[in-house]
Amino acid sequence: MSGSTPIAWLSRDRSVFVRDLSGRDTSLTNVEVDALMLGSWTAAKSGSTGMYSWPSWSPDGSQLACFRMPDDKQPSARVILLDPRGVKHSEVADLKRRLPIYLFWSPDSAHVAVLSQDREQLHLSAASTKRGGREVALAEGSPLFFTWAGSDHVAAFVGNAAEGQSSRLALIAPDGKGATHLLPGH
Repeated sequence: MSGSTPIAWLSRDRSVFVRDLSGRDTSLTNVEVDALMLGSWTAAKSGSTGMYSWPSWSPDGSQLACFRMPDDKQPSARVILLDPRGVKHSEVADLKRRLPIYLFWSPDSAHVAVLSQDREQLHLSAASTKRGGREVALAEGSPLFFTWAGSDHVAAFVGNAAEGQSSRLALIAPDGKGATHLLPGH
């Protein structure tokens, strides 16, 4: 997007809206995602289709990532990418039983890192924004802190993942294919 990035906000019913510089609001989640994916506008409903949280702009301003919270139709939280024009939605991760906590874009907008929780363990994963639905597990532990170290690695402090293991500081490739570099002296 050129110019200033519009504001993304949540309505009272937890739908995602975008407000442009003229003050006009556009709802990004007022039609059924499945209907858009299937190309059937007739199946679309008016009004909200689920509850969303944590809308976050990509650094290049081309899309929003957010969590779609569990409901009767989808029993698990998901990470959804939204086109700010309201045209295209895509799912990049199904969190299964994990509770969503935080998502954070890579500097090049190619990945979204996701922090979630499964019981006492925190779970760090990444999903490619180019290949929807491919979530890669990066680390588990508690506590777990992370940030992007450039566009090609996540820097993470991972607490004791299991009894008898020590905590570690690591650089991890978000695609799961690169080597994990353990850093000394943490």
